[in-house]
Parts: sequence; structure tokens; C-alpha cells
Amino acid sequence: MNDSVIPSVSGEKKVNINTATAAELMELPGVGAKKAEAILNYRNQHGLFKRVNDLDRVKGIGAKMLAKMKPYVSL
Repeated sequence: MNDSVIPSVSGEKKVNINTATAAELMELPGVGAKKAEAILNYRNQHGLFKRVNDLDRVKGIGAKMLAKMKPYVSL
């Protein structure tokens, strides 16, 4: 197991959005290849995410999607 995916208290895997690969990001609910690529592009252009809520700055991720993803995301 690598550092990008860590088990949460409930046993669910959490994905570290600052270190995850596209494949790991695609394990998040609602994230396919395009959104994973958008997250990686945002990270490359703007640096590491400071808060999980910063994901809503990524094109294609709105409040509803962020709410679904939050339980599975870490920094």
C-alpha cells in the first residue's frame, strides 16, 4: 500500500489528493479519467491543495460532487 491511499477509521480508503495518481483519484465517487486529469492539472498549476474544500476550484467539481467525495479524501 502506498501513502496516497490510507484506510480511514470506518475502514474506507481515503485518497490523498496531494499525492494520488490519476488511477487513485478515479477510485473516488464520481471521478472518471477527465476529472482525475483536471485534479492533477489543477495541482500542477496551483500547487498542493491546502484544504479538501479547494477541490471545488477544479473544473467539473461542484458543491454536490465535493460533498460525495469528502468522506473519501484526505490531504
